[in-house]
Amino acid sequence: MDDGLIGGKDLSNEVYQVRRNDDPSILNGQYIKGEQLGSGTFGNVFELLDMNTLQRKAVKVVDVTPRRSINSDENEARHSMMMTEAKLLQRITHINILKVERVFQQQEFDRKIIYVVMDYCPVTLEEIRKAAPAQMLPIHVVHNLFQQLIEGLDFLHSIRVVHKDIKPDNMLVTTCFTLKIADFGSFEQLDTFAENDLIMGSVLFEGLSYFFLPPEALLKIERTQLHGFRLDIWAAGITLYIISTGMAPFLEETPSLTMDGLCSRIMAGPINDHPILDANPGLYNLLVRILDVDQENRLTIHDIKCDNWFKIESTKVPVGLIPSRGPLGDRYRSMTVTPVLHQLYNPDEGTVSVTDADYEAFMTAKKIPFIRGNRSPSPSLKRKGSFIRNFRRLF
Repeated sequence: MDDGLIGGKDLSNEVYQVRRNDDPSILNGQYIKGEQLGSGTFGNVFELLDMNTLQRKAVKVVDVTPRRSINSDENEARHSMMMTEAKLLQRITHINILKVERVFQQQEFDRKIIYVVMDYCPVTLEEIRKAAPAQMLPIHVVHNLFQQLIEGLDFLHSIRVVHKDIKPDNMLVTTCFTLKIADFGSFEQLDTFAENDLIMGSVLFEGLSYFFLPPEALLKIERTQLHGFRLDIWAAGITLYIISTGMAPFLEETPSLTMDGLCSRIMAGPINDHPILDANPGLYNLLVRILDVDQENRLTIHDIKCDNWFKIESTKVPVGLIPSRGPLGDRYRSMTVTPVLHQLYNPDEGTVSVTDADYEAFMTAKKIPFIRGNRSPSPSLKRKGSFIRNFRRLF
């Protein structure tokens, strides 16, 4: 390749935006696919833009192609679990529960892919906590979030659903600071006409984080009956303690703690002390009653709603608590779909289209700065020196 040439064009005196010839991804003829937001047990999550409503959405992309390393029964179980969770969330409408809008399936070459379109939430509660000073949130923020968590749990329990995996990682937060309970991969639907909320213990909790399980579940006694709703309440209490103090309520000063060790520590005594709890006796009193080792005495949702600390009027949460995204500090969580829109509707504006081979060769020669696929700097950049300076400042 001649110096300063790309695709047969001289770039030595004139600067163009160089973009790869990647076609924008449009799902189901309705959703423009952006960049990956995160990953989970069953698949990756990407940002979407609904072309009909212009709403930001998210999509979980799950490959359900049968795997050779997994027998047919396990493959079928994975597929069934995924669809069961999606169908549950499709029929639930509550402000504090993640809403699934649509589920569709596509065959892509030799792969079978399920797309689950749902509400867009930029961040998890765990991300917010870890970004906060000392990894603990202000008490007024904790109070607001815990009220929303209890409202969401109250609705779930009213339709006889036990979540079974309540923790900060499974709670999403919108830009308006609305909390949404997510990740129902372990949920259990109780019989509508059952007289109680009892579920069977032991095997039901394989793969779950045992730091959020109550002692009756940690004992792993076969055929033990547990109160499903109070299992969720225990996990909500652990979550409340963690986001308030930045610590776990029963951990000791040891590098690691086994399930048996944690169970022994819980049964041995009260929750760990913390200056935040000393300064907020109402919060401490609520935590002690939620984290009661006797599931029969543990608070119910109704009891929590009647608690004096819980009933305090909630204050507005500052938007600035949502951490910036990426190394460049995108505090507003900008749409990752924007560059795709530019490519979709203005594919030739100030752009030199080149083959992949030319692009890679030019990049290797380091004649131009690196631009990620589907990304373009501002079209107002005219001179080469200005291009490089502005590119480095933007990215």
